[in-house]
Amino acid sequence: MIKRIVAVGDRHPWMVIWGLVVFVLVVLAATVTYFVQRQNDQTAKEAKARAILVATSAQETCKAAVQAVTEQGKTDDLKILNVIKERFQEAGRPVPAIYLALELEVRNREAPLAACIPKESP
Repeated sequence: MIKRIVAVGDRHPWMVIWGLVVFVLVVLAATVTYFVQRQNDQTAKEAKARAILVATSAQETCKAAVQAVTEQGKTDDLKILNVIKERFQEAGRPVPAIYLALELEVRNREAPLAACIPKESP
């Protein structure tokens, strides 16, 4: 078998050279493809990590904003209720229980932080 290959190489040296060139090119193409794929995988991992970081940061920012708006709303509502209570006291009348219950409700109001949790796509 080897004698036949050597005999072909002796009769057709250019065919052997071209065969070697094609073999080297195939090995080179496979190597380049492997390293490009590794780089793409690494880039994808980094992009995923960055996306998670950005999502977490955006969620924390959302929570802080919702908390601030809720606190400001509570403050504004309590000011209005205090003015109403003062008017009743100035008039010498007792403050109706509904206003006291409303004040308690406003004080216990929680920020709707669930609005900041991303919803999964179906």
